[in-house]
Amino acid sequence: MAGVSRQTVYTDLRSQGVDPTDETAPVRIPQYAPLDGDEVRELAEAAQTVLLPSMLCEQPEQLAVAAWHAALALADIGKAITLATSTQERAAVLHAVGVNADTVRRAAQRQRAGEKPLVTPIHADVHDKRPAHEVVETGNEQIMDDDDTTIPSAHELRINDAGTSRAAWVMGADTDEGMGFIAEGVLPIIGDEPYEPDSAVAVWAAELIEVASVAFVPDENRPQVWQVRYGN
Repeated sequence: MAGVSRQTVYTDLRSQGVDPTDETAPVRIPQYAPLDGDEVRELAEAAQTVLLPSMLCEQPEQLAVAAWHAALALADIGKAITLATSTQERAAVLHAVGVNADTVRRAAQRQRAGEKPLVTPIHADVHDKRPAHEVVETGNEQIMDDDDTTIPSAHELRINDAGTSRAAWVMGADTDEGMGFIAEGVLPIIGDEPYEPDSAVAVWAAELIEVASVAFVPDENRPQVWQVRYGN
């Protein structure tokens, strides 16, 4: 742990009857103990001390971003442990844990996308500043072949209020915290049914979740739901 000398660790082990230099000593199996909020926060602070220098630049590496937000989530977990259950403050802290965990996931997926040469069935360059109607007109020309190597993600594209004046594309993802589908952005639908996401929707989605491009794959079991895949 950062800031703790090896001698301090050895002294602590010896106080517990463990000789750290004895390689023949049997391995001690840890026993169950509930999480201690103060200890978890101390661990988070030590991690942040190690990770902070990697964040002190204009564009940190994606793995640095993932590690930093993992430490932030750990700090919030330590705080949540000390708060009374079913309170507004604890709920807000747990939400922060989920937000940081989602940032870790996104950063890892962006890192993975950047390490492979990828193509996408519907390629949307977020740097393409043409008007949306021009992008739509050339969208079909950007469809790739069967050698697609896009990356699956937890994101989905759905439709809200289909067939009404309030119809809209909804981007979001299912969380691991039992909260279900969490919407991250909404784009009003212009036009009539049948609805199919085009290149203009792909540009919007890629900018929303901060990836270079996306591909939409229809969900086989749910109508008007598309799985989102990441491109480079």
